[in-house]
Amino acid sequence: MLIVLAAVGLAGAARAQNIVADFQLDPITGLSTDSSSPAGTVGHWITPNSFSGSATAVHYWADQSTSFRENSFSSSALVASAVGTQPFGNYSRGVDPVAADAPSGHVAVEPGHLHADVSRQKNSDRVETSVDWQRAFTLDPNSSVTLSGLLKLDSSVPLAPVVNYSTTPNPRDTIANSAWLTFRDNTSLGWINGIGIIANILNQDPRDFHAPFLGRVPGPDDFAYSTDPDGHLSLTIFNRSNQSMFGSFEVSLLASATDVPGIPEPSTWLAMLVGLAVLGWRRRSTVSGVQ
Repeated sequence: MLIVLAAVGLAGAARAQNIVADFQLDPITGLSTDSSSPAGTVGHWITPNSFSGSATAVHYWADQSTSFRENSFSSSALVASAVGTQPFGNYSRGVDPVAADAPSGHVAVEPGHLHADVSRQKNSDRVETSVDWQRAFTLDPNSSVTLSGLLKLDSSVPLAPVVNYSTTPNPRDTIANSAWLTFRDNTSLGWINGIGIIANILNQDPRDFHAPFLGRVPGPDDFAYSTDPDGHLSLTIFNRSNQSMFGSFEVSLLASATDVPGIPEPSTWLAMLVGLAVLGWRRRSTVSGVQ
């Protein structure tokens, strides 16, 4: 009886699972906000900040009914002050919990800063947050520009983030070469989180969809990257030609707690053990009666 009461007690106790993905950008001093080409710059931004974000939460009530909440945004629908002039922008949104044991999530786009966080009490619930940013620029001949910063992952559950880097020549007609640098954890059950940084060498003026293709040829040394265990990341794009080049950077940040149908709640584990104990006791009683 005491074991059964303990199981019931655990059913009412919730263990919060929290994760925060936070990226602080190093100033990109090589790119100016206009074509005035101040000293020390090697190019300038030619498109405004383009970003989007979303927070989605699903909560299962005791009667098995479902509460679904979503909050999303896009810079295309925001005023100029929210879009901003420096990466990344200035906007935030989220979903708050609908009950004490319901999940929540929030995202923020700020100058030089991206943020995503999630919190949930039950494995059966789901909450996902993501924010994406991109922007194009011109790069002077025989020069380079680097996007770098510090990623911090703060989590109440064990994480095992790993680094992956790859390049893809000519992924589309409009892109001559593309490099992907990711630092994320996607092995922990129910959790996918981290960052992805992309650098593109463009084969067309991104401001004009009807502009001609430029005949850019991908090279083996178009990009370079670096990482360290503390979360410092950098991705560099090189213009090794004698002509100006179009390029772009993209950053995606994700924090997510997804369904884990195969992992019972602690109270469920205990109830299962109680059931096994009862079955074992009944089996021993039956055997004893036969003897």
